[in-house]
Amino acid sequence: MRCEEGDGRADGIGGAPVEEAHGKGSSGAAIPAASRVMRPASRAPRQPSFAPDALEAHRHTDLELIRLHAPGDLDAHGRSIGKVPFRGWRVDAPVDFAAASRHLAEGSNVGVRLRPIDLVLDVDPRHFLDGDDPVARLASYLSVDLSNYPTCVTGSGGRHIYMLKPADAQLVETLEEYPGVEFKTHGRQVVAAESLHPTTGAASRWDDDSLAVSIRELPSRAALIALAARRAATVGADASGGYSPEQLDGWLGALAVAEFRDHDRWLSLMMATHHATGGDGRDEFVAWSTADPEYADDAWSMGRRWDSLSADGAGSRVTAGTLFMELKRAGRADLIPRPSAEEDFAEDLEAFSTPGAPADATPAFHPAATRD
Repeated sequence: MRCEEGDGRADGIGGAPVEEAHGKGSSGAAIPAASRVMRPASRAPRQPSFAPDALEAHRHTDLELIRLHAPGDLDAHGRSIGKVPFRGWRVDAPVDFAAASRHLAEGSNVGVRLRPIDLVLDVDPRHFLDGDDPVARLASYLSVDLSNYPTCVTGSGGRHIYMLKPADAQLVETLEEYPGVEFKTHGRQVVAAESLHPTTGAASRWDDDSLAVSIRELPSRAALIALAARRAATVGADASGGYSPEQLDGWLGALAVAEFRDHDRWLSLMMATHHATGGDGRDEFVAWSTADPEYADDAWSMGRRWDSLSADGAGSRVTAGTLFMELKRAGRADLIPRPSAEEDFAEDLEAFSTPGAPADATPAFHPAATRD
């Protein structure tokens, strides 16, 4: 198995999609054509169903708001980016409440950029096993009533349960025993209330008692932090290539995802992208992988596999060099950063060019599960 809160609304909002006029990111660097935005030729203002009070609840929370694309926006490959932030969202300043409200009213979505102290339980019931309720089991284990926490019901029927954690607590994003639940924190974002789901067109809304507990006053759940604590042996991105998730997004956009249906080739690329970004390219790799229709519903399981990667130094290491060789194979050597892959990743390139892996070559990254 290779899943996400929802797919893209491919039919857009109105008119045929056209490419966004600008071709540069917030840093001024050219955006690869594969990463540019395809936008409906016209976009109607938000209809009267717009409920500004839903976003209003964010005003008093200190949460950081960011701009997302419009529900009908597509990338140059026709993939939905209606829940995807603008480039540079990790480093650019958040928008204020007034700007976020205007962005919504103009027909686009708004997201919440999670701070080091934020923890959101992202619940997607589509990935629950038959007859199982992992959220109820988690609440029982923690001896906590999750209904007392601010909860946003998403346009696809999922839930975002807002909590707090110590800023220095590092968490895994998934646990095998709780399928359909992600532990999202710093470096991730979730859609804000009133944003529209690209497929269903339904808005995310706070539940009936969204501010029963103020986000500012939420207690940190020590048992939950201990349960999802990230251990060095599990993640181990200690020798990363130092590239940003936005760089990875551009590189993956140059690779045809359907050419990676071979499990071993896909797995090697996942290991390479994990190394290249120090584990921070999770969203980008999962979004790219699920653009393949054969694996469109497998974001949770692929995210779980990403979370299981480690870099313990045993055997031959799969690094960013494998990613760069795939770019070279795809005819996009122009995207490889300099110093060249040949200089920085000589061992990877040699192994990559040798048909078949040596019998004693064990990747330094070890996924906990296998893709079906």
